[in-house]
Formats: sequence, structure tokens, C-alpha cells
Amino acid sequence: VEAPVQPSTVLKFSLSLGRDMYALRNDGLHACSRHNRAILYLRHSNFVRVPGQPPSKLHIKRVTISGSSSECFTPSEEERPTFTDADRFYQNYGRQHTYKLLMAYEGAHYAGWQAQLRLTTHATIQGKVEEVLTQVTGDDRRILGVQGAGRTDSGVHALGQVAHFYTTRPHSTLLLQKALNGLLPLDIRVREVSEVPRDFHARYSALNKTYHYYIHTDPVLDPFTRHIRLHCWYPMDKELIRQAASMLVGTHDFTGFANKTRDGAKRNPVRTIVRFDVVEIDRGLRLEVQSSGFMYKQVRNMVGAILRVGRGKLLLEEFQAILGEHKDRTKAPTGAKAIGLYLDTIEYPPHDDITKLLFDWDSPNPTDVGDDE
Repeated sequence: VEAPVQPSTVLKFSLSLGRDMYALRNDGLHACSRHNRAILYLRHSNFVRVPGQPPSKLHIKRVTISGSSSECFTPSEEERPTFTDADRFYQNYGRQHTYKLLMAYEGAHYAGWQAQLRLTTHATIQGKVEEVLTQVTGDDRRILGVQGAGRTDSGVHALGQVAHFYTTRPHSTLLLQKALNGLLPLDIRVREVSEVPRDFHARYSALNKTYHYYIHTDPVLDPFTRHIRLHCWYPMDKELIRQAASMLVGTHDFTGFANKTRDGAKRNPVRTIVRFDVVEIDRGLRLEVQSSGFMYKQVRNMVGAILRVGRGKLLLEEFQAILGEHKDRTKAPTGAKAIGLYLDTIEYPPHDDITKLLFDWDSPNPTDVGDDE
């Protein structure tokens, strides 16, 4: 945004809005967005911060998505926004402290991480965490604003899921951890609670995410791991699996390995896989894949195709064609089941560098904010 922001100005700008940022009035004025190297950082107290300019008072009437350029305009008197007492409360008093959760959970009995309107709060990890946090902190969901780093799908597990939330007053991190683990079901555990700078965002501050996929290769199914590992009883060529995994490392168009997004929106299919390792473990394999961001069901689809190569059902040339020539999901094998997939770790910059990351317009590889598994 190059135009100066004056008092009583409505800012109209081009951006991509995530699900957690579509209603700024109801969710408090604290969000960040990036689109074509443009960032607007909205904080509480109805101030807008634009890189390179001092903070200015801003009345927010609407945010529209149009074109590729940003412009400022001044509304007429009848267009000026009106804020309810509830709006002012959430903007000025609602979010005074920010906390980070490091969690582990077994996703077999949940419909994924993200709370969904058509489901009860008990059906998702986020819904259950929000329900318990309202009891522990005394704040309602609009203030808490729980956001996860990875939107794991139904049946997907996590060893290192990260989420953040806000509170109106300070809390002991140790007491928060004990209270949460005392009230949450046993298949959801809070490994750590820490207070973080207000600029921290579990999803947008992340640098890299690492997923692990566990495969049990014994001829007989292990009854104790049937919900947390994929059972592959058939013979597999481990060397072919390694060769297929290595083909995915680097920057590619992964259209052939991604399902349509939940909201039907088009995402940039070009992603960078930092590493894709195949590790032999007791009675099985662990596939480890790391990237700054994944498309919807990309990891499971890649694993499904790799396993077909390992069984000899898909040639390496055909696997390469899915990545290079076809770019068509219908020509790729079915994705692997969710039961073997884990969100293992999420990497963040030091806290002092979070704001720099959010405002780094010239970053050659910005943190992806698309759909996850």
C-alpha cells in the first residue's frame, strides 16, 4: 500500500482472506494478510500499521477483493461505520495476551482439527480445545480466537501441532497446561504452553512443517497399531520407494497430487519440498516430508503414489509424468489413508523476527497459507 492512510479513511485493497480473517469486526482487529507482496497489519484499538508509515487511525467499513492494485478512498457520511459496544470491547479490551500451545493428539475419533459449523464442538480438535479454554480462562470464543498451524484432516494425528489464542488477562502457563490436560480427553494432550509476542500467529508465522507417515509392513496386522499405522502386507521395493520420494524434492507444480480445496478456491500449485526421506523402523517404514506449505491432501496423495511405485503397480516414468506432464489429479493413484499421517513438527523463527517475517515483502519464498492435510 503506497498511498498515505489518512484519518477517517476506508482502505480498499487486494488480498487473499483466510477463513479466520473474513470478519474483522467480529474477530477483533488483529490479523495479518499477504497477497502479491502486500501486507496490511491490523491491530486492536482500530489502528492500522502499514510498513514504512506511522500508525494512523482507521475506520473500517468494508474490505473488498478486487483487481491487483491498492487504493484509498474517503466515504461519505452515510457510509461511515458504526461500532456496537460489543465491537469496541473486543477491539480495545478483548485480546491483551497471546499464548502458544504445543499439542499432540490421536485423530482417529475426530473430524480433523478445524471447527466446522455443521459439526458439534466435540467433533473436532479445535472445538474441544476452545470448549475447555472457555472454562479455564473465562473468555468466550470470540476473544480466544484459537488458530492452529496445520488444519489436519479427519483421522490425521499430530505430535507437534501448534495453536495460539488470546486472553483478556494474564495466566500462569504452568497452570494453564495442567488445567487443559485435566479437562481435555486423554487422546488430546498439551505438551507445552508459552506466552508469545502479540505478533505471533501459529499459521502465518510458520517457516516449515514436517509430516511423517508410518507404514507397518509385517504380513500380519498389528492390532495395537491398526489406528496409527497403515498396514501394507504386500512386498514392496524400498529402493523404488526412495527413488520416487527423491523425485518430489525441489520446486514443482503439484497439481497432480492435490485435491480440490474445501472452499473451492484455486491455490498456487507450485510448492517446494525441502526433503522427502524414507526411514526404516521396527517392522515398517517412516516417510518424512518437509515444506513451507502443502496443498489439500498433498502428502497423502504423494504417499499413495509412492507406495504404488514400491509395489510395482506404477512405473517411475509414470510417476514422473504425474509430476511433470499430466498435472491432472484424475491420472494419479488414490491417496493413502489418513491413519498413518502425523503432523510432526512446525518450525518458527525466533520471536524477535516474527514481525520482520510478516512484513518481508521481498521474500523469495513466502510462508504458504494454503490448505493442509
